[in-house]
Amino acid sequence: MTNMATWAAAVSSVGSLLTAFIVFRYNVDKDKRSNAEKVAGWVNFTGGSEKKGPIANITVRNMSDLPVYDVFIIGCLNNQTLDNFAAWNKCHIYRTLLPPGEIMADLPILGLGMCKHIVINIFFRDASGRGWLRDGKGILHEEANYKDRLKNKKIFEPYS
Repeated sequence: MTNMATWAAAVSSVGSLLTAFIVFRYNVDKDKRSNAEKVAGWVNFTGGSEKKGPIANITVRNMSDLPVYDVFIIGCLNNQTLDNFAAWNKCHIYRTLLPPGEIMADLPILGLGMCKHIVINIFFRDASGRGWLRDGKGILHEEANYKDRLKNKKIFEPYS
């Protein structure tokens, strides 16, 4: 009987430690993402003029209490991914800082096709220095080396 009680106590202790670790990891991940989860953007309308060419009017909102930095907003068609979109360097906006609140801007685009619309992808660095991507489907991804990814597509910060 003593062996059984000892074994049950050991299993219970290991289970408690495992549960505590899982809860801890969940809270760390949640805290790590809390600033980034509050950054989003969308296309208001598309249009343009002869002078400006085709544009998408966009809104980018930062609802956190802290600014985000090195913000690259890239437009592409809904049927493309960032990996197969060839014209990144023509369809983007760069902002050094996005304070809490929202901005509206005109994003240059290449045009639209049948059953296609523009989606935006937002790369940024949070106040803790972590890189993120909010993709065209609204999914948030940690993207530690996003500046290298952008350089490979010939997108650079204006001062680099």
